[in-house]
Amino acid sequence: MKLSELISEKELKKHGLTKNQFAQITGISHTYLNAIRDDKIKRPGRDKIITIGLGLNLKLDEINSLLLTNKDIEICEDDIEIFIEAANKRTIAGTQPLYDLINFDLLMISLESLDGDEIVVNNKLSRSLTPLDYVRLEAENSEVDNTIYPQLCVAFVKKRKELLDSLLSRNHKLELFICHNCFLEYIDSNQFDYDKKYKIEHLENTLTYLEKHQNYTINFTEQCPFLRFELKYIPGAKNKVFFIGTSAHDKISKHDRLYGFATDTQSVFNSLELEYKKIITHSIKYSELKDVSDEIKKGIIKLKKK
Repeated sequence: MKLSELISEKELKKHGLTKNQFAQITGISHTYLNAIRDDKIKRPGRDKIITIGLGLNLKLDEINSLLLTNKDIEICEDDIEIFIEAANKRTIAGTQPLYDLINFDLLMISLESLDGDEIVVNNKLSRSLTPLDYVRLEAENSEVDNTIYPQLCVAFVKKRKELLDSLLSRNHKLELFICHNCFLEYIDSNQFDYDKKYKIEHLENTLTYLEKHQNYTINFTEQCPFLRFELKYIPGAKNKVFFIGTSAHDKISKHDRLYGFATDTQSVFNSLELEYKKIITHSIKYSELKDVSDEIKKGIIKLKKK
């Protein structure tokens, strides 16, 4: 299918998007997108093709097909900045669906680049503090058959750590709520020989941030969340939220499965904010710095003994 047809109003509806939403997601002007639709621009720039592919939640091999159709080469290391820039230009408005794992980190970059406090309800520690070598090895051992995929994953996590450091340095708050049982499972589930080494480093990185930043806090909860979500409180603007379901057994799907949503719809934000407040009231197991730090230290000791 031609690029002009892919971004037609009819095709966008299949992705659950309007023309206005698509312009906000891609950061590409209506004028430029309409020129592609009308075949006035027959060979858009490489950056535009990649950004459009990401806006459509296309997988890497599908974006490569678009590039080849445009008589261009497949995605390479030089394109990583295009991916990061696509995230920086994205505007989270309305309700935006997410279908592809590549877009997960990009959407997080979009959300985490905004000023304001963050509340994260999750089943694992901050991905931003994962050792980069571990990120690369996990990507290499995933089912995504693309040589550039590990480099993209590393670049995304590196960028997210930069954003975390920037957020904390500006005295914004990041409060993380994690299921305690999921934390213990993370320590116990070691599929590869290298898992233990890098998990120890991940836990040590987390301890360092807890001790260094008073505005970075972790709370262990007794109950596992049905939804994982991130609330972003933005001064002087509409708050944003990203939410996804609980983890599937199959980490990567060969089908276009709905993964989650990002939205600035306040009724959705308010509902998830209420869920966060219920977690505070009913589900906290450890929230004091000493108790949380002790649990993480126990995890490090357990991994070292294995």
